[in-house]
Amino acid sequence: MIKIKLILFVCFLLVIQISSEPLKAQICAGNKGINIFKDGDFGSGTSPVLLNNPNIAPGYEYTTNLPGDGFYSITNNTGVWNLYQSWLSIRNNSNDANGYMMVVNASYSPGIFYEKTINDICGNTLYEFSADVINLVKSSKPNHSDPVIDFLIDGVVRFSTGLVPKTERWITFGFTFTAPENASSVTLTLRNNAPGGFGNDLALDNISFRACGPSAFVGIDPKKAILLCIDDDPFDIKAEILGSANPRIIWQTSRDGIDWEEYGPKNVISITHTNFDVGTYYYRYLTAGDDVSILNEKCRVVSDEITVTVLPLEYVIEDSICDNQVYTLGNQKINKPGNYQATLTSSRGCDSIVYLNLKVLEPEVSFVVYDEICNHGIDILETNFRGGYFISVNNIQQPYINALPYRLPLKVGIVSTINFENEDGCVHNINVDIPDPKEVTATLDTTLISTNIYQLDIKSDVKITNIIWTSSQKLDCTNCLMPKIKIAENTKIEVVLIFENGCEVTLNSSLPYKQIPDVVFSNIFSPNGDGINDIFYIKYNDDNIIVSNFQIYDRWGAKVFSLQKGTTNDIANGWDGKFKNIDVQTGVYQFMVSLADVLDHSLGTFSGSITLVR
Repeated sequence: MIKIKLILFVCFLLVIQISSEPLKAQICAGNKGINIFKDGDFGSGTSPVLLNNPNIAPGYEYTTNLPGDGFYSITNNTGVWNLYQSWLSIRNNSNDANGYMMVVNASYSPGIFYEKTINDICGNTLYEFSADVINLVKSSKPNHSDPVIDFLIDGVVRFSTGLVPKTERWITFGFTFTAPENASSVTLTLRNNAPGGFGNDLALDNISFRACGPSAFVGIDPKKAILLCIDDDPFDIKAEILGSANPRIIWQTSRDGIDWEEYGPKNVISITHTNFDVGTYYYRYLTAGDDVSILNEKCRVVSDEITVTVLPLEYVIEDSICDNQVYTLGNQKINKPGNYQATLTSSRGCDSIVYLNLKVLEPEVSFVVYDEICNHGIDILETNFRGGYFISVNNIQQPYINALPYRLPLKVGIVSTINFENEDGCVHNINVDIPDPKEVTATLDTTLISTNIYQLDIKSDVKITNIIWTSSQKLDCTNCLMPKIKIAENTKIEVVLIFENGCEVTLNSSLPYKQIPDVVFSNIFSPNGDGINDIFYIKYNDDNIIVSNFQIYDRWGAKVFSLQKGTTNDIANGWDGKFKNIDVQTGVYQFMVSLADVLDHSLGTFSGSITLVR
């Protein structure tokens, strides 16, 4: 019996412990341990939004609705909400259509949106801390701030992403560090470090913290299966580990690559494959530097997987390709449907006969156009070739789609060429044109109602769900359609309207300032009934000034007239020279007047004298 050895090569490197200064990105280049952040993918569920508050973001509040500034949510699809016009409609970054992700609408100041303490780690062990991040703002939306994420270890910033660009794709950010020699726990924190309010919106997925160890293979490609025949001889698989005098090893095997069990004795370099029943067998090993670490899943590294396939003497394959693909069967390159036969020789020299029934598909994509107010595109319903799908629109790459249906936003007024390609290389193109889109009709009217006081009025043919006014001057209400504003200088007023389907429209207007004229009072009046100057009232070039208090006194200090809450230029709000309906004597009378504008802002109190003659 001949034994052949396949060598798995793993090298442990000496790593210098990092300082407390922020690092540049250094994702683990070798093999990794399990993800100690067991909930780092946020789980999975059929409900589009996680209904219970997970309490994972100390600096934010949880909501099941579309998050506003300072809020976050856990969802498997941002498309379940009536999105802001600037936001992407995306799913999580995995092959699980129901997998959740964390959606964060950044607060106005830096805040923590993820924090967790990990216990039972091992000192002097290299770890990787990483996360998948996507900027939720569309690349076509300028003037939106980009997120900046700090990665903290025990409260100290060790790595910062810098500005997360608007690529409309998930990006993995992270770094490696060595735990101190006496470390037993570590607190990991993700913190927003960019201002919120307009932009700085992101989604997080696949937060990962795991042991890291360089790993390589000699004489074997883990991506290719080792083919054996049922009458082959047993053979050895050997792990060669450098840089450790006494490495600890636990071998594992699996029949599906999911559920693993220990295989063979511990701490041996070599194991032997002896099972030659037809099927597929997976092998891997766990390794660490000492007896304690090898038993701690938070401290050990998992090798790549080796796949061993035992072939039958004859077997039938049914498969399909798209019409742009070529199927390889042995030495044959096939692009037409039919039945084919080939003799395959395994890596051990034995032969198996393969019978192939191949179907060739003409790719088809089923979709419907949606044309909503400010939202336009297609709903991709299904395809006849398997996913997931890499999609580009006019050669611009879109987020990876792992499940259908999927809503794909498109620009209007141009023909969009949409390219679909699945992981098998199947390609299909469709063209979509939305020539006459529905749009919002909204206006901002301004009316001067008093000196430097304007009535603002928004009119829209679509229901408005939120209003954001911006101005250097104060409005009498900030979330209403008809606020009033008093200006102290030439002012540009701007308002952002957010509609029930997430559409945004910005309106603006310029408000001119005028110098306020002085108040001038009469010094004489003659209430004699001739119809000329019979009433003493407050005259001003603005009819909308409020006379909040008007008092007149005789020379002995007795009050002969009193008025509250009148208006200027109104003769009905003046004094007719009578007291208790009796004419008073001619002479000089003292008056005091308090004026206010229509927003009840005081314009001052004035006093003087008036001479009454008959």
